[in-house]
Amino acid sequence: MADSAAQQTSQLVVPSRWAKAPLLILCCAPLATVTVTYPMALADGRVDSGHFFISSSIDQGVEKRVGVIGLGISSLALALVALQRYTEMTLLAQRLPQEVSLRLHCMNRIALGCAFVSAFGMLGVSAFNVSYRYVVHYTFAFAGFHGLFAYCLIQTWIDRFMLSHNSFCSSSSKPTTSHRCRVGLCCMSTLGIIVGTTTFNLGYLPAAALCELLVFGTQILYFWTWLLLSRAGDAKEVCISHVSPPLAGFAVQLTVMRADDHRTAEKQPGEC
Repeated sequence: MADSAAQQTSQLVVPSRWAKAPLLILCCAPLATVTVTYPMALADGRVDSGHFFISSSIDQGVEKRVGVIGLGISSLALALVALQRYTEMTLLAQRLPQEVSLRLHCMNRIALGCAFVSAFGMLGVSAFNVSYRYVVHYTFAFAGFHGLFAYCLIQTWIDRFMLSHNSFCSSSSKPTTSHRCRVGLCCMSTLGIIVGTTTFNLGYLPAAALCELLVFGTQILYFWTWLLLSRAGDAKEVCISHVSPPLAGFAVQLTVMRADDHRTAEKQPGEC
């Protein structure tokens, strides 16, 4: 009787428009935040042509309140997107040989940890503005930027790894095209971090601020490629099934449906 109860499955069907909501928020919330705060900070004299760091644009006044809301929403969206991606890659790794799958699973866990560090860094940046605690603020900023940078690098490696094993549910060229876009964005982000750190330490603040915006832009564009280029294997096209009963004694099957194909819910666990 206990074994029979453990095999019972509860099913939750999530339309793709809701499954993609955290990713859409992650793509839009940071852009909306800086779009609002920069003009306000410019009018208040907190940023100018020689000093226009993101930290300065959300340092005080109404801009700080907007930054707290924008970064808070962005950090939550990042955590949700990272969890969704982690579950997706865990499922797709099941098709690979065990040794290869274990290697991929290890990288997947590291990427998830980097995303959580970045999300926590975003919250810290919004809580400790630069004029309040300079060192604390930049410590959180380092965690936010570099955590997200590491996350994007690892996910690009995972994409390449999965493409080399034909593990995405598509025979089109879109996965390869989007992967190349992400490689280019990671290269630009790497350049921005190296040049920005160097110029900041040398005191060339305008160049350092420009590099910060470059890194910020490339990281946001990275997630826009997930949203716009219809990456094969995206979570909206994958059936996620936890076949091993958890501690509660029942298995939960999560089927994320395409908006134009409700028959996805009829597929067997693990199919694409």
